[in-house]
Amino acid sequence: MKMTYVMGASGLGHWVRRLQMTLSERENQLALRKAVGTKSYAVRRDELQRYGIEERNYFSIDPGEPLPDAFFDGLDVVYVASPNEFHKAQTLQALEKGKVTVTEKAFATTRAEFEEVVREARARGRDRVTLGLHYVTKTLTMELGKMLPSLVKRYGKVQSVVSTFFEEVRDEDARRAWLFKPENGGVAMDWIHPLSIISYVMKAERFSLQDCTPYVIQEFYDSVNPTGYHGRFGVKGRHFSQDAVAVVRVGKGVREAHKVFKVRLEDAQVELLYISTDDEFLTGSRGKMVITEKGGKSTTVSPSGPLSYEFMIDDMLRMLKGGAPMLSLEDITKIYEPEWQIQRGLASAKPVRKRDEIDEFVSAGLAGRL
Repeated sequence: MKMTYVMGASGLGHWVRRLQMTLSERENQLALRKAVGTKSYAVRRDELQRYGIEERNYFSIDPGEPLPDAFFDGLDVVYVASPNEFHKAQTLQALEKGKVTVTEKAFATTRAEFEEVVREARARGRDRVTLGLHYVTKTLTMELGKMLPSLVKRYGKVQSVVSTFFEEVRDEDARRAWLFKPENGGVAMDWIHPLSIISYVMKAERFSLQDCTPYVIQEFYDSVNPTGYHGRFGVKGRHFSQDAVAVVRVGKGVREAHKVFKVRLEDAQVELLYISTDDEFLTGSRGKMVITEKGGKSTTVSPSGPLSYEFMIDDMLRMLKGGAPMLSLEDITKIYEPEWQIQRGLASAKPVRKRDEIDEFVSAGLAGRL
């Protein structure tokens, strides 16, 4: 009989909901049995009962309060999916308790605290912790990684990357106003995904920030902090031309969802047309890749494969058995280097609030302009 490992989650947002949906199809290899949140069990009863979490295994704490010792009892894995400002303390706590740990998106929201977590992780066993960066393991992204060497050989090196990740107005984001606050890393840390693709999947070795502009797209999300940004980098790496650039546009509360990752080679263009993770669950589709040659010939690739949460579960199981996660601490440190540049740039820039300038930013993103 196969052993079922036990997991506990700090935070109960859409990350945990999606992970639980995936766990239910994994033949009891890993079970979510405990959780920590800031609301009472009574308030979250329906959700927690769907997950199979009993009242005695749910721990309600005040924001910033340490995770209770009783939460860790009997756990094999801790999944940290609370607001980013709590990730450092909770990740370190889980490591101190000797638990395999997967932290969603960010170890910490400043470079100094991030590096502190990495040092501690190395000291306690580098193969016991990793980050959940789910766009890296989306089937469409992994298809790009597999095809990129042959695409570069056939069509020449990468001249530019234009990444536009816009999300439509959503009640959920209006309720999660905390994610735009500097102490949580803001919108740039919430949407680190394009940088993770360029760094890890496309093997970029070095980024140099050339321009950075924050935008207050939706004031009812946050009237002070940016809810979108534009960043432009010079990029170096074996697949990139000498003067290659990467443009990232991220925005929450835009009039329509638009998630397109465009790679321009010397003699072709490759577009990754992403769909939402929820749509991947519902439809079975994984988005499309469109390759357009200079002469106009177009080829569409519709890859099939596992959901990104499958890879997270595989990472957990591999670490539990003494193996290494897919993303090493070195990989994660490299992915975050351009993020720290963006954070520094956004901190020193005045957010754009004029509607005509915001509309131009959105139009440029929808058109995929450099």
